[in-house]
Amino acid sequence: MMHRNPLFVGMAALLLASCGRTASAPPTGQVLATVGGQEITSSLVKLETGDTGGNPALAANQQQAGLQAVIDRKLLANAARQRGLDKLPIASLIDQRVRELALIDLLRTSIVQRAPAVSDDEAAVYVRAHPVSFAQRQLINVDQLLAPNVPQKVIEAMRPIESFDEIAALLETNKILYRRGSSVIDTASILPEAAQQISQLGVGKVFVTPQGAGAVISVIRATRSQGLNQADSVATAKAILTQQRSQGLLKQEIESILAAGKPTVQFNAAVKRAGPAAGGAPAGKTK
Repeated sequence: MMHRNPLFVGMAALLLASCGRTASAPPTGQVLATVGGQEITSSLVKLETGDTGGNPALAANQQQAGLQAVIDRKLLANAARQRGLDKLPIASLIDQRVRELALIDLLRTSIVQRAPAVSDDEAAVYVRAHPVSFAQRQLINVDQLLAPNVPQKVIEAMRPIESFDEIAALLETNKILYRRGSSVIDTASILPEAAQQISQLGVGKVFVTPQGAGAVISVIRATRSQGLNQADSVATAKAILTQQRSQGLLKQEIESILAAGKPTVQFNAAVKRAGPAAGGAPAGKTK
């Protein structure tokens, strides 16, 4: 009886098993790369980078950056799975939250896309109604104090003060942190009512703009007129009106969805029902 060499048999089996194998082909077409067999498509990278406004050079640069970001994310996520972190109870909660937030973004987008288009005639009417934002547009250079947290009583104390330095002293007296800066206010890019008010102020005048829990204090250093021509005015007005229209529709439909769903909500008896959001008081007026 012939005895086989175990080592020889093992090597032969390995050689036979490898005969039919070929190196995996590199990705082609819409698949830009693979990570451990997971495909990264051009659609996924486009979702990562967002709209590039039809700029080919920008699109090419962002595709490279977006592709690398997706690759890095997949490598790190795979490492987390290998360590069993995807099995933790909190992982399921995070996944649910992320998915719901993504669906809400899709819902918002679908609502906004249904907003009626703004016609040239509507835009032209808006342009005529707000000359300070268009034909009489101004670029206003300002120095600013930016204070992220300002109590309402301090905001009120600023109203009679007309000196930029005195307002800075008021902030310091109340131990309110702020930083100095400068900016150019374009009356075409702010609300027409605010543009009208600010454009009537002269050099050296101070105005206060409440901003969230804080305030921006500005002093006008210089102004110059730079009116828009009719074509640019109409285009700008269409963008403003489109934004207003889409946001109005979004607000209306979201409120309707929440109201319709309210009767389906049931609370645990031990849970205190949520009231109005904290800090919901209306902001003070612009000085």
